Amino acid sequence: MNQLNSNDYVDIHLFSDVSNWMRFVRPATSYKEQNLMLTQQGSSLYFTTIEVIHPKQELLVWYGAAYSCVRNYKLLPGDPSGNYHLA
Repeated sequence: MNQLNSNDYVDIHLFSDVSNWMRFVRPATSYKEQNLMLTQQGSSLYFTTIEVIHPKQELLVWYGAAYSCVRNYKLLPGDPSGNYHLA
C-alpha cells in the first residue's frame, strides 16, 4: 500500500461512484459559517448538526469546545465557547 506525503492529494472525483457523504465535508473558517461540529464520545467521533442543513448546502465542520480543549486545538474565530489555543 502506498503512503501519501503531505504534498499529495486524492482527487475525489475519480472515486465519486464509490465514495460517501464525507467527501462533501469541508473545514469551516469561522464559527458563523460552521454548520457541523466534531465531537468525541469514547473512541467514536460524531458530526453533529448545529443548525438546519438545507439541500445542496455546503457541510462545514470544526471541533467542539470539549474536543478542542482535550486536543489543545484552536477554536474558530467568533466561537463563544472559550479560547483554547494551540500549544
